[in-house]
Amino acid sequence: MITKEHLGSLAYLKSSVKNFETTQAQFSNVGATDTEPDLVFQLLLDAAFNEQNPELPEDGRGWQLYTPETAEEETLINAAVTALNASANLCILCITHTTIANRENLRSFLKEYCWRL
Repeated sequence: MITKEHLGSLAYLKSSVKNFETTQAQFSNVGATDTEPDLVFQLLLDAAFNEQNPELPEDGRGWQLYTPETAEEETLINAAVTALNASANLCILCITHTTIANRENLRSFLKEYCWRL
């Protein structure tokens, strides 16, 4: 069971980020590991840390995935969006549930991780 303490910890954030990266790799064939989706993810993390209510992308275009050319590709992209959103949401929850005591640790990690910003 995940508790509020888990969500707010640096270790859980790092684990959640690794999970997101694994999800990206699973959908690399639709562009999930490209620089654009990575930037979208980093912007979400930054918005969460700065208490700006990040909004998860609603579709492949929002994640800047490849444009589907077939119904099969559309299905795969929709699956990628669902999986990326679930993984990103765990990271966002971890950041938004951090305590004041853990905030500086999260800031240091995010400053290094979100190098595109």
